Amino acid sequence: MDKADYQQKMENIIQEGPYNELIADPTQDFAKEIETRCKKLLEEEKITKMEYDELNIKNTRAPILYGAPKVHKENVPLRPIVDFRQFPTYQVASYLSNILKKLSNNHVYTIKNSAEFISEIKNLKIRPGDTKVSFDVVSLFTKVPIEESLNYIKKLLNEKNDGSWTKLTNEDIMDLLEICLSSTYFKYDGKFYHQTEGTAMGSPISAIVAELYLQSLEHKLVTRNKFIIFWRRYVDDIFAIIRKRKLEAVLNQINGFHHAIKFTVEKEENGKIAFLDVMLYEKPDRSLGHHIFRKATHTNKYLNFHSFHPPAHKIGVVDTLLTRAFKLSDKDHLNNEIEYTIKILTRNDYPESMIRYRLKKVKRKINAGQNQDTKQLEKRIILPCAGNVTTKIARYLQRKLEVEIGYYPGPKLFTMICNTKEKIKKTQCGVYSIKCNDCPAKYIGETERDFKTRISEHENAIRNEATTISPVAKHMIEQNHQLDPNSHKLILKEPRKFYRKFKEGLFIRNIKKEERMNISKGMPINSIWSTTLINFLMYP
Repeated sequence: MDKADYQQKMENIIQEGPYNELIADPTQDFAKEIETRCKKLLEEEKITKMEYDELNIKNTRAPILYGAPKVHKENVPLRPIVDFRQFPTYQVASYLSNILKKLSNNHVYTIKNSAEFISEIKNLKIRPGDTKVSFDVVSLFTKVPIEESLNYIKKLLNEKNDGSWTKLTNEDIMDLLEICLSSTYFKYDGKFYHQTEGTAMGSPISAIVAELYLQSLEHKLVTRNKFIIFWRRYVDDIFAIIRKRKLEAVLNQINGFHHAIKFTVEKEENGKIAFLDVMLYEKPDRSLGHHIFRKATHTNKYLNFHSFHPPAHKIGVVDTLLTRAFKLSDKDHLNNEIEYTIKILTRNDYPESMIRYRLKKVKRKINAGQNQDTKQLEKRIILPCAGNVTTKIARYLQRKLEVEIGYYPGPKLFTMICNTKEKIKKTQCGVYSIKCNDCPAKYIGETERDFKTRISEHENAIRNEATTISPVAKHMIEQNHQLDPNSHKLILKEPRKFYRKFKEGLFIRNIKKEERMNISKGMPINSIWSTTLINFLMYP
């Protein structure tokens, strides 16, 4: 898809969707509102100072809209996606989401994954006159009725929240929730648009609000309809067994629940129907058989064995596909699925000997119980993939500490040459250094705000002789030294608070004690980290 085609499809999405153009960016209004609410909760001791700092995001910006191509559909339409990170309500929405998830636990009609779905249908038998169908909710997130959702959530909070989940009152939760659900706008191509209905795309709160709304529908309709024999839902995809002669009546009933929420239906063909990544079929005894379903556009491309990734990632690919074969295939299809998986993995350059060795391990693990031979470690360390040096560090850490090691690869080529997101001028936050012009002394600091803003504060402290608020000013005034105006440097960018403070501590410890302006060493860090990880960071 060329750029002009992409831009035209994005313009069509905006013109045809429930969006109105705004005359100004409302981001700062939301930022002030969140800061005011969070400060009040802090003063009332309903949240901690740490929670306040986490919820009250600095360096905020408007959500950014972009499109992801649906390559499996005709004419390659775009799926609208909103990058909601760094928006003022993002962390509050995430915080509330964890609370509201407790309201949705143990809902009888929802499933977590395909494996749970298989276990739910294993004892089902299709009666004469029943039919298998799948329902799909059309544009769920942009159609969820907000007022009805809020009323239902308020009802659930009053029934279930006993005060053990959070110090926030139900009124506090509802107030914050209303702010989060009102932040339905985004930026595209330099313009701002308001989404006039539904939940905000990209917001952490949207999924749970949509889930609770659908649960309210199911409580009112599904439990009372004797013609719905079986009903299970994963997000907005539903599998159901219904009396065939009543299918249209059931569809009309669920479509009549609210004018904004519409369901489409897909009927079984020759006794078969696909749901998620499972193909269901009817056996002679009228029970349901199942095997893995792959869309026609599935490429069978996986992480290549020769790619520059940690061995653990490649083992994970093999184990995941083999485990999937065991969990989603019935006995009649298991052997064929395993052989097919082996064939696909060898096409991705995995040695067959390795695959068959992992097959034995996976089979043993499944037969013994999923987690029986796996020791779960509470602590996890993520290392950058840098070849053999990463492997050596991982082995060293595992010998010294009881930790699980994870890895992350470098940037993918696709993100560098095919990124359709609007380019954003990033705030220069991270770890910085300042040097003295008259001696080797150096200061290491970290800032969540813009680097230049923080440097200006140090310079103002020197001019005002505010030695108590700036170690840099303390050194310059007491030693009668001058700041090196060309030494200010952002060593590395790091928007994440914990990682920023951790890296600051590493850099401080790497300076000789007699050459430090810093009064403290920053975050407490085990001594093995200082010598081991400092070489991974870009030193000034």
